[in-house]
Amino acid sequence: MHTALESLGATVTPVAIYRWELPDDREPLRQAALGLAEGGFDVIIFTSSIQLDHFLEVASDLGVRDRVMEGLRRVAIASVGPIMTDALMNAGLPPDIIPNNPKMGALVKVTAERAVDVVRAKQ
Repeated sequence: MHTALESLGATVTPVAIYRWELPDDREPLRQAALGLAEGGFDVIIFTSSIQLDHFLEVASDLGVRDRVMEGLRRVAIASVGPIMTDALMNAGLPPDIIPNNPKMGALVKVTAERAVDVVRAKQ
């Protein structure tokens, strides 16, 4: 949306109106980062830009950020919504799968339909 406004000459300043904190129990996130670093996943779905921030923060804390970034370039990345897609693009991780309708159901459906082909193409 902000790109369209900027193209019309507007100055746009994105503002986060709230911020999610890392969960108290970070073990599932640690296991996900380690699993991706080890090549254990083929598909990753992001639904909120803070998920990417937290994922990379935990990966950094574990000392596997570079391996996680490599893993993210290898797997099929699905993204919902323009804010999430912008966050991925800014991290140098263009998403492979983006639903036409930025809703969870559409995200899951299009990911299920396209993930195998995307993974094959990346291998």
